[in-house]
Amino acid sequence: MQRVPAIDISALLKLEDFRKYCVKHHIVLILSHVMEQPFKAMEKAGFVDDLGINNFSDSIEEALKRAEEIYKSYNKRKHCN
Repeated sequence: MQRVPAIDISALLKLEDFRKYCVKHHIVLILSHVMEQPFKAMEKAGFVDDLGINNFSDSIEEALKRAEEIYKSYNKRKHCN
């Protein structure tokens, strides 16, 4: 989201719809490079809490590491059942 300097309520609502879609379909949403204004708007709307602060990354490298952690965790649980 490094090219998104600002976000309004309509964009937040669409982002929330997408987050809910991801949850419903067992997809983990990870956002990278979220600028200050969008992040503050997301915080105020409760989106940061809903998504989880761990799913916000400062760089694509961090986001990929987070995705790998999730993937490994999923595989461990899958093989334990």
